[in-house]
Amino acid sequence: MPRAATGEPLAYLLAVLTTMPGCTAGRWPHYKRNGYGWLRIDGRHVAAHVAVCTWYHGPRPEGQQVRHLCGLGHLGCFSPGCLTWGTAKDNAADRVEHGNQPSGNAKLRLEQAVEIRRRYAAGGVTQQALGAEYGVSKYIVWAIVHNHYWKEQP
Repeated sequence: MPRAATGEPLAYLLAVLTTMPGCTAGRWPHYKRNGYGWLRIDGRHVAAHVAVCTWYHGPRPEGQQVRHLCGLGHLGCFSPGCLTWGTAKDNAADRVEHGNQPSGNAKLRLEQAVEIRRRYAAGGVTQQALGAEYGVSKYIVWAIVHNHYWKEQP
């Protein structure tokens, strides 16, 4: 993904928050790491969902993290109505409730593996680029594409 111009991700975030109602999952067009959108604010890299939760719900209480009430945090949701502060225990319960609990040490969920297979099969994207986007190595992407991982899916 090409590098965004300075200030472009922040301008996008502000525009989306003022014009787009509802959940914003999957709509972040700039740099992503592990499915989450990132931007620079005051010279620091900040996850988009953390910035939005802070703007709308105040500073992060000690020992708390962002919860995605919509269950679509793994798809990069940054909608203020979907976000709130909560404990790690709250977040874990949310993942179980929404069916997003990874098994073992998996970095990816089943739906992400299916999406990787689909996008690679469609062409126009390399395994290395997909790996960078999803926060895994190109070898993990290769294993997913060749059904060595997540074999239960075609």
